[in-house]
Amino acid sequence: MKQLSFVLLLILATTAVSAQYKKASFFTKGGRTYTLGATFHSMGDGKGTPIGFFYSGGKDNTAKHLFRWYELEFIPAYKYSYQTMAYNSNSGSKEQVTVSGKSQFQFLYNFNLGYHLLNRSEGEKRVNPYVFAGVDILIFGGANYSEAYNDHYDFEKNLSEQTFGVGFRGGVGTLLNFNEKIALKTDLGYNLQYNLDVTDFEYTTPMYYAFANHVFLSTGIRFRFSQD
Repeated sequence: MKQLSFVLLLILATTAVSAQYKKASFFTKGGRTYTLGATFHSMGDGKGTPIGFFYSGGKDNTAKHLFRWYELEFIPAYKYSYQTMAYNSNSGSKEQVTVSGKSQFQFLYNFNLGYHLLNRSEGEKRVNPYVFAGVDILIFGGANYSEAYNDHYDFEKNLSEQTFGVGFRGGVGTLLNFNEKIALKTDLGYNLQYNLDVTDFEYTTPMYYAFANHVFLSTGIRFRFSQD
């Protein structure tokens, strides 16, 4: 319940920020944007580069530099593996253990503000570079149980099977406009993630999280619909 309440609070906060921008006429006579695409998360640390799929909605006014968008992203399960020290249940000796398995699917929400580097008051450029910053919420995530726990105990680093997290993201991006309504949108950035293990166990050891700090690259087709 606390996790759900916190998620709702953050979503309401980002909605309020969006409303303030609208009230301040940052997006007057702008256009609504919708994007479908994929994100490559370069996790490393035994997790490789999982691919997520996202839907995005936002608003962008060609007369203004500032624009905004949100994303809902689904990352299918992927393999993980890491090494740590633990006690063998049979011998009682401490040894190095490989903890491996598959993650759960990860579900994220993020909200972003972008700033176009070029003046577009006279119309869209063929290529529009921008910088962006935002926040993300890991609504659902974690890793599935590893068989390493069947014959070992007292791990120096434990696996987080259920995770809730909040992150900060930023980077650079480019819009390659095919016409006034359709563009290829590409973002390259870094995600700084703060996670909390929400399993029933109260671990006091460092935790291994399936979704952690990483570089990401996303690309998708953006549709823009003008409005008065």
